[in-house]
Amino acid sequence: MKTSISPLALIFGLFVALYVIMFATQRLYPFIDLPNHLAEVAIYKWANTSVLGKFYNVDSNIIHPSSLHYLFCNFFDDVETGNRVYYILYVLLLPCITCLVILKLGGNWRFALLSLLLIFNYNAVYGLAGFTMAIPIVLLVFYILCYDTTWANVVLAGVLVLLFLSHALCLLFSLFLIFVLAVWRSKNIKEFLARVWFVAPVFVLFVVWQMHAFKSDESTSAYLIDYYLNYYLPRFYLRSKIFLFDNFVLAEGIKGVIPAFVFSCVMLFPVFIKLIKRKINFSTIWSFSKQHKESIAFVFVCFACCFGLPGGLPGQEVLYQRFAVFFFLSIIILGSILHKNSTNKYFQGVALAAVLAHLILWYDYMSEFDRETEIFNPSFFTGVPSNEPMASVMIDFNYRGRPVYMHFSNYHIVWNKGVVTTMLIDYRFGSIKRGVSKEVLPELQEWAGISRQIPEEHLKLKYLFLKGNPDNLPATAVTIAERKDWKILKLNGK
Repeated sequence: MKTSISPLALIFGLFVALYVIMFATQRLYPFIDLPNHLAEVAIYKWANTSVLGKFYNVDSNIIHPSSLHYLFCNFFDDVETGNRVYYILYVLLLPCITCLVILKLGGNWRFALLSLLLIFNYNAVYGLAGFTMAIPIVLLVFYILCYDTTWANVVLAGVLVLLFLSHALCLLFSLFLIFVLAVWRSKNIKEFLARVWFVAPVFVLFVVWQMHAFKSDESTSAYLIDYYLNYYLPRFYLRSKIFLFDNFVLAEGIKGVIPAFVFSCVMLFPVFIKLIKRKINFSTIWSFSKQHKESIAFVFVCFACCFGLPGGLPGQEVLYQRFAVFFFLSIIILGSILHKNSTNKYFQGVALAAVLAHLILWYDYMSEFDRETEIFNPSFFTGVPSNEPMASVMIDFNYRGRPVYMHFSNYHIVWNKGVVTTMLIDYRFGSIKRGVSKEVLPELQEWAGISRQIPEEHLKLKYLFLKGNPDNLPATAVTIAERKDWKILKLNGK
């Protein structure tokens, strides 16, 4: 018996392939924190065989969350090749696992098209490599949870460890989802325990890491009490930005807000339209929830994280913003169930048009960035000895209104195994630690460029990496490399 593939399925596959090609052919990714993660891979890979080990220490005393990226990339001879494969896998997994989840829940698989609008989500463009890959892994956890069998739980025990290695926040998100579903599905404590026992290994792993990572003087509880008492409600209106977090970086200002809002509306409208057409009351909501426990539990957990979590924690700058992608994934899944018997050609046309526009806009964004950075390559740093610490100040760090160039000094580590000031060694939860004092290698002041001033402690080093022109450049500084507004200076004639 012959089976045919629908034209829409072929188009879906074609779109996925085009996004993969975009990532595969991109030389440098315009993701803010990604250079930090690339440097993390390089230090992890070469600390024992180069001068990097003198200035940077690899904390190997414990398994860290967010280590999946550097462990994966370490298998490749070239750091950037490993990173490229990593992101290609992410691009493949996000829409494909979304489609699997929808099919498992009996939804309309066509809604998986909309997941392509989330490829460049807040976490991806911020360069949060671990969280980015954790997104499809969370979807995989949800997919396996839908089976609700002993063997599925055995598999989940291993997947949760993989999720821990990807990102601790996504692990906590999944544990919350597992707990909510277990409570909803279970009639007694015995059934509940049978549905949660498999979290024990990863829970122990998480507790051990937490005991190692957290210091006694860092009070998260005190911060949370103060936040919810004094800041949560007055600043709740800021949560509306959830509808803009994904895709707003396409352009600066209102030009970026408009496509972000439009793409969000494309994902939201199918659910909104279905709800206003139905007679909504407690009885219909409860009946629907009982029939679709898994999807409703996922929606509930996503809403709780987006609208309940704080904006940050001590040592953690962004929190609820990261979960906007899950909010929209839950909306897509819910929409697929509400429209499970629909083959509305109007929806298909809008979805295809939105994805095509998304692809074109992001291709323009990525290709222009490639052209702008083509002069920035390994040969630019050849005049700097790899064993000489180099300071870095990014004056003109924006690309289309976002501080994309903020951490580009890390490419000296990635390309040349060189030593440079980097935020990587001063992060609270990082696996790469400072190996020398701040007098030898000053702390990177990433926002110093706003004042167009070179920090005094940076002027004590022999070399300085710049993008843009500072106001306090020493008269004795000598330019040893210059391409457009990129410069490397030798300071004080040393």
